Amino acid sequence: YQCDWSSDVCSSDLGVLTMDSRTPEQRRHGFELSLTGVGAHTEGVSADKQSRWLVSLRRGYPDIALKIEHRDNEVSPRYYDALAKAEFTPAPGQTLSLHFLHAGDTLLYHRKGNPDLNSDYTSDYAWARWRGDFGRVTSESVASFTRVTWDRDGSGYLDGRNLVDVHERRKLSTIGLRQDLTLAAGERVWWRGGAEVKSSRADYDYRKARDRSEEHTS
Repeated sequence: YQCDWSSDVCSSDLGVLTMDSRTPEQRRHGFELSLTGVGAHTEGVSADKQSRWLVSLRRGYPDIALKIEHRDNEVSPRYYDALAKAEFTPAPGQTLSLHFLHAGDTLLYHRKGNPDLNSDYTSDYAWARWRGDFGRVTSESVASFTRVTWDRDGSGYLDGRNLVDVHERRKLSTIGLRQDLTLAAGERVWWRGGAEVKSSRADYDYRKARDRSEEHTS
């Protein structure tokens, strides 16, 4: 994470993640522990094999690892996420699944001669999926909701003279509906088509103040 306070520009490396949740095959539980994170999960299948579930929780603590190594004098990051999935088979050849994913990360940034920065990023994803197999025709319907927020606050003295205060709030909400159809015209030929509708709303609140004063020595 890099910030240029003289021009009030902050940037970070961004990426795209494609994820497909695992389909539980048996009942089991797990606990994970590493140098930078701890997590637990549980999954299972009902006795009649008509429903399945999966719950996973994870909390990363690179901030604690950096503190132990005495390297937390400038940056202190942390992250967490939670995943839940429930899958049902209401009829032969049909599957209904409900999914929820919540993730967040925070970053505290401090460097001598620069303002302090507190960044908080969260994302929520919820979607329901229905799949049906009707011989040569396969249908899939997905209803989804997404909310992403990013809060950023910074304050302090720049170059020991200018008092800077930054307040920023961003939020993006999206709801969507998708319908896909696949027709098997032969052993090696498929016809696929579908439609998708989305509606999004974004809110942005930003405030910046700068006070030019005498050199600050404390």
